[in-house]
Order: sequence, then C-alpha cells, then structure tokens
Amino acid sequence: QPEAVRIAAAASLAKHAARLDGRLDDPRAVRALGVAGEDSDAELRQMAVYALGFFGGEPAARLLRARLDDEDRFVRYNAAVALGRRGDLKAQATLREMLSPAGLNKAITIESESEKHNKIEAIELEALTALQTSIDHGHPELARALKPDVSELTRSGLVSVRNKALALLRSEALRDHSSLPGHDAR
Repeated sequence: QPEAVRIAAAASLAKHAARLDGRLDDPRAVRALGVAGEDSDAELRQMAVYALGFFGGEPAARLLRARLDDEDRFVRYNAAVALGRRGDLKAQATLREMLSPAGLNKAITIESESEKHNKIEAIELEALTALQTSIDHGHPELARALKPDVSELTRSGLVSVRNKALALLRSEALRDHSSLPGHDAR
C-alpha cells in the first residue's frame, strides 16, 4: 500500500481509539500498527506509534516500549507520551529528554527560531500532559520520578510550559508545599 494510505489509516485508527479513551484493545489493529511502527518510513512509524498510544492492553504497551529505542526522535516521543499517560516507568528517560529545554534546543533542528520554539513548547507540553494524565489515572510514580525535571520548567520562558509545570507540581500527588515557587511558608 502507498505510504500516504497507510499513514491515513493509522491516523484514522488513532482518532477512533482516542474516542474510546484507551478501551479499544483490538488485536488485529494493534498487530497492524505494530508492523507499521517498524516500517522504514519514519513518518509512518510516527503515526503508527501515535495511534498505538490510544489502544489499551499489554500488547500495545509492549510495542510502545519497543519504540522507545527507535532511531527517530518523534517516534520515541510518541511512544513515551503514550506510555507516560499510563504511568509506565519505562518512559522515564525519554520523557526526561522531552522535559529538557537545553537538550531540545540542541536536538530540534528547525531553521526558523519561532517554529523551533513552538516545536519545543509542544514537546514539553505533551510530556507534562502525559504526566498529569498518569496522576489522574492513579499512577503518580512516573511523575514523582520526574519531579526535578518538572520543577526546572517552572522557570521556563514559555508561559504555557511554566504554568503547566506549576499546575502539575501543585497536584496532590506531587505536592511539597514548601518548595513551590510563590509559596509563602508562613
């Protein structure tokens, strides 16, 4: 099948699975996305892994964990965000990479400075949102492990990232009242 058709099919599966909020666990779809996730085309792998992230079940999680070692940064990031939403500690190293402004600034090679900042902002927000979702679903361990990285983002020059990091740190699961910026210890 032409790559564009396969990419569109993966996108369609992602939309359908997202609507079911992780309750879709179709072995045939997971297998097909797993095969697409190993394709030589990075764009197809990115979309397949993105779609897999919305599927429930251990087979999808296993495939996502395998993609954490993908040569393409955005395939790895899609896998880490999906696993992060589940609170899977295997995503920790890649999420840490996604929460590192200095690392992202070196790794993201986009000519336009504004586009580069937008891409970095989107990556950081995706990682923070994944951590918040894991907390909301009762799996705060991953967010706790990455708390120092989240704390660093409270000084981000990107307002949306700074606010998201502060909100995450204020969640009951991560709360340490004395260390929050702007907290009066009285």
